[in-house]
Amino acid sequence: MKIERRAGNYEAPTIANLEIHTEARQQCVLETEDGTRIRMNAQTWVRYPIQKRDIAYIDLIGEAYVSTSDKPFIVGTVKGKVTSTSSDFVIKSVKESTKIVLNNGKLNLYAYSLKKSKRLHSPRDLGVLMADWLDKSSVPKDTLFRMEDMNFEMAKMWTRKVRTYENIPLRAFVEEMSRWEGFTIKRWDCLPKNKLITTSVHYQSAKEEVYSAIKDVGVLLYEERGMLSFCPEDKKNKIAMTERRKHHE
Repeated sequence: MKIERRAGNYEAPTIANLEIHTEARQQCVLETEDGTRIRMNAQTWVRYPIQKRDIAYIDLIGEAYVSTSDKPFIVGTVKGKVTSTSSDFVIKSVKESTKIVLNNGKLNLYAYSLKKSKRLHSPRDLGVLMADWLDKSSVPKDTLFRMEDMNFEMAKMWTRKVRTYENIPLRAFVEEMSRWEGFTIKRWDCLPKNKLITTSVHYQSAKEEVYSAIKDVGVLLYEERGMLSFCPEDKKNKIAMTERRKHHE
């Protein structure tokens, strides 16, 4: 989808913003007037103001690969904003956090609550703005930090037709697959910690192949109405599901 503004005497737009939302198993590429390209992952929302501004701006909830032009560009998130020029990066923005992996260029990640920013300037830099609980009884406070030498190709893996994962944390795999497939997790704390997974998934593969890949690393799961459970209390249902699969194989 390419946004263009043609010269001429036209009436003022009747809407303030263009809003785009992708469903599960959908992606969309948006190209703005200044040449910036935003590739939206599944279950992602973008708002683009129709009224022309001095600096191009979008609001984002979800995940996107952004390649900006030589003009300043701002991505607004729930907790802050990213300002970049001639850069490309992957950004994941949800209610609790904003995470960015930089490929080329430079950018600033600004935190609204902290009123300060972190500058990402080297390839594979990671910028994180997230809520942090000092203890269970405390009110969460935002924290902002930068790390080096992240795997950009892995962060961008969701843009490929065949998505290959090598020894990545199982939680990261489940998070990525849940966004693409549209299933939800009953309780994330039931997902086994320190489990790694190596697998390849085609973007058109049935979700049962994702379930099979998880089972292959020794983790049983239970699905009901689009919700997955890894919790011990669902053991009977897990066993029943596994037995049904063996029966059909």
